[in-house]
Amino acid sequence: MKKLFLLSVFIFSFCCLNSFCQELIVYDNLETLYYEELEFYNDYSSLLKSYILTNDEDSLKKYVELSEEFYSLECIFSEMVVESLFYWNYFRNYFDEESQVLLNKEIIYFWDYIKEYLLLDNVTFAAVNYLKSFSSFKNNDFEFKFPIQDFEIEKNIIEIKIPSEVFVRNDFYQTLAKAEFLLHQLNSEEFKLNPLLPENIFFEICNNPKLLYVIFNNEKYFLIQEFFIKAVKELFDYDYVFENNFESFYTIFPEGFFENVFSVFPDYQKNLDANFQYEFCNAFTKFILKQNKEGFDITKIFSDSEMQIINSILENYYFAFCLESETLIELFEKFNVILNLDYFIPFVISNLKDESVVNE
Repeated sequence: MKKLFLLSVFIFSFCCLNSFCQELIVYDNLETLYYEELEFYNDYSSLLKSYILTNDEDSLKKYVELSEEFYSLECIFSEMVVESLFYWNYFRNYFDEESQVLLNKEIIYFWDYIKEYLLLDNVTFAAVNYLKSFSSFKNNDFEFKFPIQDFEIEKNIIEIKIPSEVFVRNDFYQTLAKAEFLLHQLNSEEFKLNPLLPENIFFEICNNPKLLYVIFNNEKYFLIQEFFIKAVKELFDYDYVFENNFESFYTIFPEGFFENVFSVFPDYQKNLDANFQYEFCNAFTKFILKQNKEGFDITKIFSDSEMQIINSILENYYFAFCLESETLIELFEKFNVILNLDYFIPFVISNLKDESVVNE
């Protein structure tokens, strides 16, 4: 009986392990497929960009030829949805008649495909609104149109929870207390004799973005900054100039920290929540700078509650550390899809030139 029980346990464990391994393989394959298709999209998209910059007809024809292959892929990216709308509403007016026929046919085919097979999500909704806002800002006579009739993108209603001022203030004081305790430690005789930040404390600081923010945002903690910068050089064996640029435009963390320090941590030393918090703050900074550069209306892209969150972060960066993960993910995805929409840079430059002439 005992042997039979052990055999049963072994068989059950093997089946569970086998199932788990299969799930890992499937997940890995899906992730690989996603990045392969994303790479294909980038190559595919670059053909039309090349045509716009060089007027090379071969690039446009190749773009059209690859369309059917692209639409057969499992993934359709928000970038491509908005890209097709942008070219439909804008750049097709710059093409000669023959090129317009090719491009219009390709875009209508794409939108027919979307209408039949795909449900567009909230991120795509934000991206389309970005296109509308950007377009209307650049051209007062602009009328946004879809390539096909009876097509709507429904906005998903997602509840946004906004932390109260009391919650943010109390959370900040708790983080401040941790910074004060750390400063007290580093001022002790032990650290005066051996001025090295222990590895465990270093990683603890890095995996607590709000603590790192407080430390590098207050001159009182200059000693901690010195210990921290020295630890970066000691642990990673390279001479990285760790500059404090908090006074620069919309910078939440020291410039280059995430890319040059945290991102190279071994996985066992990296907290995934902290990693996402850094990614969110970087995306937020880049998004606000993009908005200032291009001048589109943020209020036409985000809901009232999302705008309240964005404005609250601009008023007090610490607010970003008090948001729930669901809210961060929703905003992060919208920031990223808009940041990836860079296909009309030549158009932005041309408009800036026109504006400068008018101003003169």
